[in-house]
Amino acid sequence: MKFSKVAPVQARTIPLFLTNYDVVVEAVTGSGKTLSYLIPCMEMLLRPQTREVVRSKKNAVIAVIILPSRELAQQVFQVTKQMLHYVSCDYKDAVVDSDAKKGGGSSVTPEEKKGSLPLYSCQCYIGGRSVQVDVDEFTKNGGNVLIGTPGRLFEMLVSSKYTTLFNLTHLELLILDEADKLLEFGFKAKLDAIIKRLPKQRRTGLFSATQTKELAEIARAGMRNIVSVTVRQRSLGTANQDTAKPQIPELLTNYYAFTSASQKLDRLLEFLAQHREEKVLVYVMTCASVDWLYEALAQVLLPEEKGSIFALHGQMKLEKRQHVHKLVTTAKRGVLVCTDVAARGLDIPEVGVVLQYDPPVDPSTFIHRIGRTARMGRRGISCVFLLPQEMEYIAFM
Repeated sequence: MKFSKVAPVQARTIPLFLTNYDVVVEAVTGSGKTLSYLIPCMEMLLRPQTREVVRSKKNAVIAVIILPSRELAQQVFQVTKQMLHYVSCDYKDAVVDSDAKKGGGSSVTPEEKKGSLPLYSCQCYIGGRSVQVDVDEFTKNGGNVLIGTPGRLFEMLVSSKYTTLFNLTHLELLILDEADKLLEFGFKAKLDAIIKRLPKQRRTGLFSATQTKELAEIARAGMRNIVSVTVRQRSLGTANQDTAKPQIPELLTNYYAFTSASQKLDRLLEFLAQHREEKVLVYVMTCASVDWLYEALAQVLLPEEKGSIFALHGQMKLEKRQHVHKLVTTAKRGVLVCTDVAARGLDIPEVGVVLQYDPPVDPSTFIHRIGRTARMGRRGISCVFLLPQEMEYIAFM
C-alpha cells in the first residue's frame, strides 16, 4: 500500500491490540485511524490457531467492524479487501518461500503451498439491497471479516432467521469506528444487542475524533482491560495544550466571513472562483438545500463547470451515492455540495478547501467537517459563512 512509516495513532494503538488490551482511541480526523485496527486485524488472521479455524470453517467470523454510514463502510471494506488479497495471494507465496528456505532449500509441494494460508474473505453489510443477496454471498464465500452499518449487521447477526449461519465462536476483534456518531444516530440499542451476541473473550476498539459520556458508558459495559489513547498534535511553541479541546489538523487554516442572506450566493461564487483549481467541499444543512444549490450552480450559475460539480446527501439511492463518491474521489478538481453524510470518516483525497455554507449547530460536526482537508500532513483551508446575527459563532470557533 506504499506506506513507508506508521502514523502516531497507529504506533500507539497497534501494539495494544496485539497484547490483549481493549482500546478507546481519540485522534484527529485524517490521522490514520483505519489502519490502526485493520493492521491488528490482519495479524490476528495470520495467527496459526486462526489459520486453522478459517481453513476448516468457512463461516468463521474473526472480526466485526461497525461504522455509521454506508459510504464509510464501503470505504473500509475496499481497504480491507485490498489487504486480504495481499495476505491471501502475495504474502501467501512469501510465507511458502520462507518455509522452503528454513527447510534448507527443499522444494515445496503444491499441496503444502495450498495449505500454507487459507483464502481469507470479507463481506460488507449495508442497507439498500436485499438481505438474501448478502446471505447467498456469505454462504458461497464465507466472511472472516464483517464490515457494515448497525442496522444490517443487527439484522444479519441478531434478529433474522439467518443468524445461525455465522460462527462467532472464534471472534477475535470488534471495532466501533466513528463511535460517537453511531450513538448520535440512535444505534445504541442495536449496538448493545450485537455486542451481547459476540463472545466476551475478544479485543474491542472504539475509534472517534471526539469522546462523549455515552462512549464512556459503552466502554465500561462492553470492554475489559481498557487503555485510552489520545493522539494530539502539538505545534511548535505550544508547550501547554488544552487537552479538553477537540483537535483540528495542524496544517489547517480556519477562516470566517460575514455575509447577508441575500448576498450569500454571490459570496459563494466569488469564493469558488478563487479556488477554481482545487477540490472544494461545500456543506449545507439539508438534503433539499443540496439539491437546490447543486441545480443553481450546475444549471444556471456555472453551467460551463457542470461536469465538475457534484451533489451528495443521505436521501440519494445507494448506487447514486456510490457513483458520486467515486467521481469525487478520482477528480483532480471540482465542487461537491453535500450534507454531513460526507463529513464523517470518508477519505476523499486531495480536498484543499472546505466551505461551510451553512454552519453546523453541533461542535463535533464542525470538527469533522473541517477534518476533510489538511489530512495526513497536507495543508488545507476551511471557511464558514456567517450571517450578521451569528457573531457569537466566532467565539465557538
